[in-house]
Amino acid sequence: SYSMNSGELYDYVNSAVAPRISMLQGVAQVQLYGAKRAVRIKVNPEKLASLGIGLNQVGNSVSALNQQAPAGTLYNDWTQITLEPQGLLTQAADYENLTIAYRNNAPVRVSDVGRAVDSIQNETFWNAFWNAELGEIPTLVIGVTKLPGANTVKICDTIVNMLPALQETIPASISLSTIYNTATIIRASIWDVKFTLLLALGLVVIVIFLFLGKVSSTIIPSLALPLSVVGTFLVMELLGYSIDTLSMMALTLVVGFLVDDAIVVLENTVRHLEMGKTPLQAALDASAQISTTVLSMTLSLSAVFIPIVFMPGIMGQMFHEFAMVTVVAVLFSGFISLTLTPMLCARFLKAEKKQSRVEKQAHVIVTKLLDLYIPALIFCLRYRFLPILLAVVSCVIGAILFVTLPQDFLPAGDTGAIQGVTEGAQSISPERLTALQKEVTSILRSNPYVESVISLTNLPTLAPANQGLCFLMLKDPSKRPSIDEITADLMKKANEVVGMKTFLKPFPEINLQIGAGASAARADYTYAMSTITDPQQLYQAAEQLLERMKAMPELSNVSSDLLVSTPQLNLKILRDQAFSFGVTCQDIEKALTLAYAEARLSTFSTPLNTYWVVLELDDPYRLDVNSLDWLYVTPSYPQSDPAELVPLRSLVDWEMTTGPLSVNHVDQFNSVSLYFNIAPGASLSAGLAKIQAAADELIPSDVIRNFQGTAQVFQSTIPSMIALMGVGVMAIYILLGVLYESFIHPLTILSALPGALFGALITLLIFHQTLSLYSYVGLIVLIGIVMKNGIMLVEFANELVLHGKSGYDAIIEACRERFRPILMTTAAAGMGALPIAFGVGAGGGSRMSLGMVVVGGLIFAQFITYFFTPVVYLIFEQLQRRLSRD
Repeated sequence: SYSMNSGELYDYVNSAVAPRISMLQGVAQVQLYGAKRAVRIKVNPEKLASLGIGLNQVGNSVSALNQQAPAGTLYNDWTQITLEPQGLLTQAADYENLTIAYRNNAPVRVSDVGRAVDSIQNETFWNAFWNAELGEIPTLVIGVTKLPGANTVKICDTIVNMLPALQETIPASISLSTIYNTATIIRASIWDVKFTLLLALGLVVIVIFLFLGKVSSTIIPSLALPLSVVGTFLVMELLGYSIDTLSMMALTLVVGFLVDDAIVVLENTVRHLEMGKTPLQAALDASAQISTTVLSMTLSLSAVFIPIVFMPGIMGQMFHEFAMVTVVAVLFSGFISLTLTPMLCARFLKAEKKQSRVEKQAHVIVTKLLDLYIPALIFCLRYRFLPILLAVVSCVIGAILFVTLPQDFLPAGDTGAIQGVTEGAQSISPERLTALQKEVTSILRSNPYVESVISLTNLPTLAPANQGLCFLMLKDPSKRPSIDEITADLMKKANEVVGMKTFLKPFPEINLQIGAGASAARADYTYAMSTITDPQQLYQAAEQLLERMKAMPELSNVSSDLLVSTPQLNLKILRDQAFSFGVTCQDIEKALTLAYAEARLSTFSTPLNTYWVVLELDDPYRLDVNSLDWLYVTPSYPQSDPAELVPLRSLVDWEMTTGPLSVNHVDQFNSVSLYFNIAPGASLSAGLAKIQAAADELIPSDVIRNFQGTAQVFQSTIPSMIALMGVGVMAIYILLGVLYESFIHPLTILSALPGALFGALITLLIFHQTLSLYSYVGLIVLIGIVMKNGIMLVEFANELVLHGKSGYDAIIEACRERFRPILMTTAAAGMGALPIAFGVGAGGGSRMSLGMVVVGGLIFAQFITYFFTPVVYLIFEQLQRRLSRD
């Protein structure tokens, strides 16, 4: 708006825009961040004193002369008339003529002792919106919050589509535009994940073609991909799930191993076809032979994710759909592999003697690899201590890495938005805070990668009186560095402003909404303390812990909400002296309230809104403590008639001290919160442990203390994820034990796990990734994939043993026959996770650790399956035979 004051802007938006948006389905709240209109009556205490008029009298007179109440109706036999007294004044000029007293038989009006001005409810409020194209514009920000479970994109699109119609209902001088649209970020994120999904699908198909060499052979297992995805979408629709980043990421991950079952069926059919069987007979025999293997692989992989489905808490809600999508897709894949894939093999596969060039080359490469592999396998079976020793070493190193790797919760990702808090001294005035906020805003918007900035100060509903808020939108990711680099650079420059501290952090890609307001924007993690006994003891201990935390190298941006050093004027009421003048404590407090607290005398309404009428001393009389000398109190029980005003200075003693700017509470207890981030390269778990150790040392035992928000969720979630991994492994063991009717061979299959986990962790170390929540999900996925390779090997070897072969001969032949399908399935699964590992897309950087865990773990697991698993199988097979003889 360019032609009206901020109060009028608030009126039009509040009456014509906000109600229409709030009525939309799925909208929970519409919050206006702006200045509401008000009439402010500013009185001169010197003039009041000279006329013998007290502030109480002014307040009572204004309130009495600005009232509206229902007056009833007049009616007779024919008509009815409603009485509507015009008791409300709606313009500041009307209040100028209000009579507040009589002196010398003449009325004393508001204009005689002060002035009435059209102003705003919070006079010190300041906000601004700056855009690289439009410059700085006076703005009122409308924040829209959706209901849980509502469709964010649909709500945002509806609001954007409503803007032209809403624009017609308000003055042309007001322009409505979108500053920050979550739907844009969601669409970009979904597009990135879709691209990653299609890229993974293409890579998997290429891998299949390079191994099989024929288009027909490639199409057969590849059909399992789109059919499984379509079937999963159908189930998602039936369950009421939405397409979001996590569900699409689940599909991207499973693309790599959705074809595993189909590849195994196809490869086994081709092997039977090479025996001279007809395509139909080859498909039937191959399916009958491999069905148990496929069933074991499908159920084992599904069993890994079942615990996540039932995981409680915020993380359970977050990853529930991820796990369900994965389980459904895997089950569809297994079903298609046992039904459609054999049918397609019987219909389209032919025993052709002529091989394509790609097929010949693939056969040559696999043959050469086998020529290298089999002698190496025989060597490992002969000198079993060598692979066992390497396995033990990898387990030990993996355990060390698991403990020492930096841990993180959820990487923020890159949403293109930065949120921040600015903090001045506790004694800072509103005007000085606004001046410093403007300096910081100027620095923020000078960055070439910042597209727009919203900046606010002096809005009590958002932050304490010494704090401001800012929100930055960045340019397209292709035109700028990473959001972390920009945030660090902006913080460094903004903190050069003397008298103001600036805290900035990227707006999270997945907002768990476990922090609010300035607390959420200040830092990622919170440590809270509260007490019901001695607040001063709490404040002292909090200060000591704050200083200790600032010295910890693992932490950064350490701050607190402890604001107890604000200049405070303590007024001690001289009760006996006040009583002698007929003045009560209430009289004194009411005079102070009317003078300095922006007291609401009354309200008035217009068709647009309801507004306050505020009484206060004029601006020059609110600058310092000397203004109290001009304040007089009207006695409730005067000793003379008429009552004489009593100077406040004769009723109170005052002293300057310090006190709290704001008092925070948790569960009605006095509380202090300490905010912090984890320094680059540091471990979140190590940082939390050091804070807890310092708190145990410094904080008295009767002070309640714990981590809050994200830190608290991290503490409860990581152990849960480790427990879920254990439960998943146990579920696989029980399932395989039932399928194989054996207690031993499930251990053979599980033997590949430690090495795979070692590979995953060493990959994170090499590429400087943290062990985040995404990493733990990747480890769970990895467990399921590794199981599939072991099942293919052990299942085939067991079948050969049943036909009379020795364990040694059986495992060597199983390794030879299953060499190609294991190589194919591992390559396909690795290619499926490769785009995630490379961080494809704007928000891909936050999910890189997940892909790296899968790819790195698969590479190491491949060698373990080929060399260590056969050794374990042979040892257990010989042990089982010995036990059966005994």
